[in-house]
Amino acid sequence: MKILTGLQRHQVLQRDSQDLATLYITGRTSAVGPVLVTVKGLRGFAKPRPAGKARAGRFSVSLPGLPTGGPYEITLQCGEARVTVPDVRVGDVWLLGGQSNMQGYGDLASGLRSSPGVFSLRMSGLWGPAEEPLHMLEESPDPVHTAETITPAEAAKRRLTARSGAGPALAFAAEMHRRTGVPQGLIACAHGGTSLNQWDPALKKEGGRSLYGSMFNAWQSTGQPIAGLLWYQGENETNEADAAKYTERFIRFVRALRRDLKQPRLPVLTVQLGRVIGNDGSARHWNHVQEQQRIMPEKLDQLGVVAAIDLSLSDNIHLSGAAHQRLGLRLAQVAHRLIHTRSKETPAPTIIGVRRLYDLPKDSLTNCYEVQYEVQLANVVGSLHGLVERSFCFVDAEHRVIDCIIFTESAGDRVRLRVWPNLIKPGMKLIYGHGTNPVALLRDDRDLAIPVTGPLPIKDEPLPGPGLVFWAGGPSVHPTKLNQLDADKVAALARKEPVRKGGESYWPDFINLHSHWVGHSGIACFVTEIESATAQKLHLGFGYDGPVRLWLDDREIYFDPNGTNPCVADHHLVPVKLPRGRHRIALAIDVNGGAAWGFALRWVQLSKDSVRDSHAWPICLLEA
Repeated sequence: MKILTGLQRHQVLQRDSQDLATLYITGRTSAVGPVLVTVKGLRGFAKPRPAGKARAGRFSVSLPGLPTGGPYEITLQCGEARVTVPDVRVGDVWLLGGQSNMQGYGDLASGLRSSPGVFSLRMSGLWGPAEEPLHMLEESPDPVHTAETITPAEAAKRRLTARSGAGPALAFAAEMHRRTGVPQGLIACAHGGTSLNQWDPALKKEGGRSLYGSMFNAWQSTGQPIAGLLWYQGENETNEADAAKYTERFIRFVRALRRDLKQPRLPVLTVQLGRVIGNDGSARHWNHVQEQQRIMPEKLDQLGVVAAIDLSLSDNIHLSGAAHQRLGLRLAQVAHRLIHTRSKETPAPTIIGVRRLYDLPKDSLTNCYEVQYEVQLANVVGSLHGLVERSFCFVDAEHRVIDCIIFTESAGDRVRLRVWPNLIKPGMKLIYGHGTNPVALLRDDRDLAIPVTGPLPIKDEPLPGPGLVFWAGGPSVHPTKLNQLDADKVAALARKEPVRKGGESYWPDFINLHSHWVGHSGIACFVTEIESATAQKLHLGFGYDGPVRLWLDDREIYFDPNGTNPCVADHHLVPVKLPRGRHRIALAIDVNGGAAWGFALRWVQLSKDSVRDSHAWPICLLEA
């Protein structure tokens, strides 16, 4: 008897949800009749039991009920013909795919070489105790991997002398063995420098001449389902054409694999691209692929993503052996939650959004002229660790950095960004880990890293319109109270002084009269006139550093009797219903004992506003 598929020495059989495996075997034999199976030392299987038939030179076996564990010695017998396979186990089996970082290029000096309880189906087609390098392309009989196949003896010799070849899978399986207590099997199928086009499921019929066909044949030889797929690939997609199609191609690949393996909910663990040095020209496409990988769980169920952006390299693009050990542990944490419903693991940490802050604390650390944003994270266990400075940046529509962040600080699952307002650009977005070699080292207490994220739109960020920079009034301080004024009186006092233009210091639209107000107490009055071509709803972005009142025509639209430093652009958003035609805006500010500097007022658009284009903004009728 000769076994063709389904059983080898050192093989791991895949358990089901009841912790039992079914043995599926095919082979050749000249015998005819029932095939009997004996499992040495296993109660209930010690005596031969019929599990298949042999005829026409072929036989097949299906034997359910093998419990998790081992090693088992399994004997097949048909008449006088028999074959015995020792050292068989039942546990979890994982398919390994992707390119070089999954294949393994890390230094072996700082990586794992082997681990008890972990076995692998090598590229030669033979099972054995897992030992790095797991992937040795030259021992594969498939043309897609090598032009000349070496012997098992030569492969063993090369493994002994190899100095590189570490990947994440061995550390992953070692941790899964520690967590579950069951044997782990790895099916090596990755190949460095490959693209999703080369992994196209449509090439399955080419067998060992295609990556997908070779992987499918390796799986088919085991005669078993699998626990999941470990995938690390995407570097070859970081160009304009392929990055645009990454999601489409990856989804097609996963769906085809689930269909072909007859496992429609096959768990998939994928690694987000890490760093690369000396490839700045692909930064935009690199980040584009990373962002698609980050949000892939929104497109495919039973899929987990693990970040590698903070890990060390052994060359310009490949993770070191020590980094692969950390990555393997991260993959195991995500896999354990994804696969085992009783796991206490929470999801991996991630950035869920960024918003503009308006209710800022009045503390001494806050600069009078800054704007603040808050980055919101989810699933952070414990605290954030790692360097937060320079990890975040804003980018424009062309992915160019807008260098406006002056300070970054983290607390719990929040990161606060303090930004210089006159560098803010309309439509800018936030990114964590910009470029191909960023400073992006944030991780939680589990050593799960924050994935590269973005560009993300900013919640509650107003789209700036024209500023109200021409005002009559300002320098004179009047000995009265805010609550004693109305719009007409403020306008009358303001019109006694010349029209002046703001925006000459600190940030656009800022009306700065601090030098006139120092040492004085009282009220400064201002008035301007506008015209709106249509009736519309919009907002005024308002920043100030003293008690203030604001009127539209004769109607008060804003009052803050407690206004004080700092003055922050657009810190307050004032809703305005603006009829068509000419209007007057009057403003009175208490100079706060000379501590006030001024105010900034400009039109802004929120998503609910009715402004549709630049021609609809109200125009200022005053000029200096």
